[in-house]
Amino acid sequence: MRIVAESQGLPLVPLDKLPRYGTYWEAFSPFGSILAPMPWLPGEAVAVYEIAPNCFLVDNGQGTPISPPPQRGKLPPLTPEELVARQVEDLLNLIAQVQQAALEQPPAPTETSSANAPQMMSTLAANGPGTR
Repeated sequence: MRIVAESQGLPLVPLDKLPRYGTYWEAFSPFGSILAPMPWLPGEAVAVYEIAPNCFLVDNGQGTPISPPPQRGKLPPLTPEELVARQVEDLLNLIAQVQQAALEQPPAPTETSSANAPQMMSTLAANGPGTR
């Protein structure tokens, strides 16, 4: 995971500097899949990388499983190389999706916009809701 995180320019965040709450993506289960995001740091973390503001990728130290996960159906089993390639692809996709979602979020209110709220409210009250 470190190689993927570093190749994407994700900064390593010291464990003692992490916020108590955020969006924490634990990268791999014992079967090599990305787990659902958690609102706090899940379990033990070896390293944590910041994907976007308050969104983190957690390396829990499990690494790549030795054997591919069991598969159902008639698909041929994955080789360890195919499994690693799939994990890298999954990580790259997750990073891209989280970063894109962060870019699409509306900006948080600032002091300037909050300071203008009383003026905007008084203008609205004076003119009525349907006027400009």
